[in-house]
Amino acid sequence: MRNIKPAVRLGNKILIGMFRMNTKKILPGIIFVLSGLFYSFWLSNHCGLKSLTICIDRYWLDHWLVNYSQDFTRRGLLGELIRKLLGSELNIVFINLLCFVAVMIVLLLIFSNLYRRISLGHDKIFIFSVLAFLAATPLTSVFFETLGDPLHIILLSYLIIIPVITSIESRLWRIVLVSIAVLISLLIHEASLFLFVPAYVLAIPKGSHSLLYKKSLGIFLLVSIPLLAILLSSSSMSNTEFELLRQSMRAVNPITGQIHQLGGALQQSFLGLLEGERQLYFSSYKSTFLFLIKPIRTLWIPLCSFFVISRATVDRVFNTFFLRTWLFLMLCSFPLYIIAHDWGRFAVYTFWIAFYSSSILIYTSGNQKTIEVNCARYSYPDPWIMVLIILIFLPHPVSTIYRIDGIPKITKAFLIACFPAFLTAMTLLIMNWKKVLFFVQEELHLSLPFSSKKSVEK
Repeated sequence: MRNIKPAVRLGNKILIGMFRMNTKKILPGIIFVLSGLFYSFWLSNHCGLKSLTICIDRYWLDHWLVNYSQDFTRRGLLGELIRKLLGSELNIVFINLLCFVAVMIVLLLIFSNLYRRISLGHDKIFIFSVLAFLAATPLTSVFFETLGDPLHIILLSYLIIIPVITSIESRLWRIVLVSIAVLISLLIHEASLFLFVPAYVLAIPKGSHSLLYKKSLGIFLLVSIPLLAILLSSSSMSNTEFELLRQSMRAVNPITGQIHQLGGALQQSFLGLLEGERQLYFSSYKSTFLFLIKPIRTLWIPLCSFFVISRATVDRVFNTFFLRTWLFLMLCSFPLYIIAHDWGRFAVYTFWIAFYSSSILIYTSGNQKTIEVNCARYSYPDPWIMVLIILIFLPHPVSTIYRIDGIPKITKAFLIACFPAFLTAMTLLIMNWKKVLFFVQEELHLSLPFSSKKSVEK
């Protein structure tokens, strides 16, 4: 490790800056953002003091009980660590506090980075208003809805480790650290293969932006295909082995005295999951129709939120890099949408991984470019951001099942009613695609292909 890169200094600057800020000026803004977070938590939590698992759903609690006491099994690392450190009895109150703290640290790191991104050229009212509205969307509520999800632990470790990896000059050591991080992530949850492995792989090659994604995609395919074959070939445990695993560890609620043991939801194999998805989405014409509109329902919030962030950010290079990284990670995570039905959950995680990755990777020496900044200063409310915020909240997006279906099924009628207008709008956009790209580039501070002023005039 020869030099400490700006990416590593970023965390220190954020922490130091938070202490040096004038608290009288930013305290109302912080309260505004916390109000948005509380709104998301209030609408999406499963909490109850008399409940056995308090705020964590039983499905997520099962992930903390799977271990290697009988044999190696998928998603067993967290439970094995708990069993070795705390014994065979898991305190449910403790695990609730641990998971809640992990989520709050994740949101603190993300929103601190977001604050830094949109702070240039704007006043505090504008900045905290944007942050508060984003905090009140499923971009944060999904974390509370899925409290206890082991992917939160993997995400937290990624947010902490990736600045360190990108600061290392030696490619060999970057590969070593990435390999260790990937292995641990896969042992915690196999979905990391499509969510976090491509994000880690982006940190290995250094060079121009145009070559970064091609190299990363090649490395990802080289690594993921053998691992995917191993996962698909794995079989589920026998009933005897599963019963012994259930007896090896249990969760206890010290408030009510109730006991929870491992359920059977995690026993299913990958081929069984695929068969379940086939029956869920293609068993009738209605289910197939719901499957076809599900991408709109799950991508509506992240897409509108990307437009909000791009409009609020005045860094054209970053916005373009963010967009390309997001599309790259969405492409790599595509198999998850076939294997599992948690589309809203995966879409939100991918969005934030892409944002944070872009914030860190753009500072690495090989990718650093002269930042092109549009120094226009927006007064709040910015009309375009207000329109986008209305589009986010219009379909009543926050629900307790957002992780699966995205926008609730109650908006199915809304989507059907809008379909003719949507089809007409898409036709007009395609017919005038060059002008549309130029408009989007100018309004959202992007650098898109085929959107120069000359090409539009032609």
